[in-house]
Amino acid sequence: MSVCGGCNDVMASNYTHIVCAALLQILSDVLSQVWAFSLAFDGSTHQGMSYLDVWVHFVWLGVLYNYHLMAIPLFDQHTGENLF
Repeated sequence: MSVCGGCNDVMASNYTHIVCAALLQILSDVLSQVWAFSLAFDGSTHQGMSYLDVWVHFVWLGVLYNYHLMAIPLFDQHTGENLF
């Protein structure tokens, strides 16, 4: 990035979108080759902020994979304590 003279917010956002899209495509390709996978959802509160975590679990080529896909912030009354 130093060759380009630094990285502003727009460039960082664009690179992030490209990397996320590429990784989700790779995950899609892998999941199309396995016979089963599971999605796990977890609502929790960390340092006063609530999140919905999404995980995917699958076995591919004899190896168990456990990937954290995303953490979505929750607002208002959707705290981990209220969900519990």
